[in-house]
Amino acid sequence: MKAKFLRALPFLSLLVCLVCLWQVMEMKNQISQLQSNLINQISRVENSVQGISSQVGYQLEQKASLLADSSYEYGEYDAASRSISLLCTVTPKEFSPSGTQGFLAVEAGGQSREEPLTLENGSFTARLSLPLFEDCRIPRVIFREGDTQRTEALDWYLNPMQEMLPGMDAYRYGSSSMSDGVYSWDGTVELTLYAQGKDPLPAVEGLRLLELVDGQEVDSIPVDQTGEDFNWDGSDYDYHASFPMERQVSLSPHALYELQLEVEAGDFLYRIILDRWQADGSGSGQPARDDVGWGSAPLIYDKEGQLLYSPLLG
Repeated sequence: MKAKFLRALPFLSLLVCLVCLWQVMEMKNQISQLQSNLINQISRVENSVQGISSQVGYQLEQKASLLADSSYEYGEYDAASRSISLLCTVTPKEFSPSGTQGFLAVEAGGQSREEPLTLENGSFTARLSLPLFEDCRIPRVIFREGDTQRTEALDWYLNPMQEMLPGMDAYRYGSSSMSDGVYSWDGTVELTLYAQGKDPLPAVEGLRLLELVDGQEVDSIPVDQTGEDFNWDGSDYDYHASFPMERQVSLSPHALYELQLEVEAGDFLYRIILDRWQADGSGSGQPARDDVGWGSAPLIYDKEGQLLYSPLLG
């Protein structure tokens, strides 16, 4: 009997060890679970505290603010002055209809000025005229009543061109070469337009490929938007098109050839540089892609072809 027990003792010891190990693993899992639950609870408490702190901070800022509301809205573009109208509205919490005067601090064109506000239906408004192609900042509103002056920060940073005009990219994919004084190009043009503000995109009224030699336009090639090879898709706020194109152009020695895509949309003509090729003196040449402006934002012209904005100049 004793011998049988002695023989069974190692197995019993192993069984006890396995049971102990299982219990230890269970306890380890329970501890890990408790730690995970504790971390989650601490995280929820921290997020709740941060949320309460942010809400309290926001409410304190709102309570300390002089304004109940403030906003601005773009209006119409004036081609003659190259400016766009801006309607600014600020509503103070308290004011004297007969004694309170309001002013907007405006910083534009390297100068600062105060624009008077007019009381209309319980709010103070100003109708400004801003250059379309320049940035503007309206840092604060000022209220004066007798000898008392109070100011409230607005920190409006305005970029009318980026907020009102569509953004666009255009690229040429394919091969280009030059030999015996003839530049050859065969590939696909891809165009993307996207709305940068809340307003939808203007309709694309026309597309043209422009060829320039030494800065002078030598050819204008309309792109048939109804042709079988023209592919496009999009919505009110984005537009994508692609079409094949093949060209051969004879160039004089040392001439600079440039290919542009012109997009007619809304009040403007947008011209995007697709390719530049610099001819040498032996009938060959090379891409002139190191020039400033390659792949940059489009040049913007009015409908009469007068340059309004160039990314090369800013």
